[in-house]
Amino acid sequence: MPLRERVTVTRYDAARLGNVKKTSQGFLRAPARVTRTGVLTYHRADGTVVRELRRPDSVFAADSLATLADAPVTDLHPRDMLSPTNAKQLAVGHVSGASARADAGKFVEAQLVITDAGMIAAIEAGDRTEVSCGYTCDLKHGGGTFNGERYDAEQTNIVYNHVGLGPRNWGRAGAEVALRLDSKAPDDFALGEGAARAVLTDEPRKDSNMDLVTIRIDGIEAQVSPTAAQVMQRTLDARDTAVRDAAAKLADLQKRFDTQNAELDATKTQLAHAADPKRFETELRERLDLLERARPVLGREVKLDGKTPREIKELALEKMKTGGKLSDRSDSYVDALFDLTVDPWLAAQKKHTPRSADPAPHFDGGNADNDVRAILDGRRADGVEPLKREYQTPPWRQPLAVSRKK
Repeated sequence: MPLRERVTVTRYDAARLGNVKKTSQGFLRAPARVTRTGVLTYHRADGTVVRELRRPDSVFAADSLATLADAPVTDLHPRDMLSPTNAKQLAVGHVSGASARADAGKFVEAQLVITDAGMIAAIEAGDRTEVSCGYTCDLKHGGGTFNGERYDAEQTNIVYNHVGLGPRNWGRAGAEVALRLDSKAPDDFALGEGAARAVLTDEPRKDSNMDLVTIRIDGIEAQVSPTAAQVMQRTLDARDTAVRDAAAKLADLQKRFDTQNAELDATKTQLAHAADPKRFETELRERLDLLERARPVLGREVKLDGKTPREIKELALEKMKTGGKLSDRSDSYVDALFDLTVDPWLAAQKKHTPRSADPAPHFDGGNADNDVRAILDGRRADGVEPLKREYQTPPWRQPLAVSRKK
């Protein structure tokens, strides 16, 4: 049957260590049949089963075996593939150099060096007896048979990442790929096709509780294979991460939305404030009053257009040399000091200055503040009816007493 599709997948196979020996440093060195050719059975996350073929020309390819050289050894399979960022925390040993080679035309053998004290103790106690290769491969879908075994897909371009250590009956490649622990090795660890078929059958093994594990997803319990449980856990973790990222983005958007709403409300308030004619008139009269008080102090040569009330008061106080630095004082302080200093001075000036001969207002000819004052006082240049004011005849225009009609 022709092959129809190719995808890249992650796979874990298993084997067992053999003939463990101690190095001069106290490490363990053991040859292990780490994987094999043939048909291996995998359980998908949805509970379905797929049989995947590992042909000898793919398993024994030089490029594939080279990826086992110095590959790290781990306790079980980590959640993520090993890299320089996590190897220090996860590695308990390594594959010895370019020791991987074909064995008996069916197996891949390699020398493992175990350097972690806890893992050495677990191996010597028989708690870690099997090895399982973690690798990626291209998966070509399409069924057929190989040496009398049916398969659904074929693995090619195998690239190894690490070798995991696990307990008895943990692996997928079968008991025929075994860890040899000399006298500690159980009898049923012996090589044999029968043991391999027992592991690769569709039904769960009757003598093992390692084939199925119980998981809980959203309150529902299910029994799946360890590999399916790992895949499901990764999926759940990815879902949780996506949910957290989405919640963080939503919170950021909500914060930005609230900020923009607050700015919009402030702008609306400012516009309504500026459009209030009563307030505009009040602020204008307050400014004109301030200019009327500050101008005698500053003189007409000082331009006040565009100056804020605070700046005008500071200029007047500096001109009167009140002393002290005003820039770091509050508005209330400056207002009070202006009232206490300028108003008495104005009163004294008014008392000793004769009244102007022409009380009529006039345009300043360049000072906008004075022009506005003139307009408000009654000389409207725009044709609008001027404000009514009582006209007083100046003394020099009044008739003499001797010329008055009797």
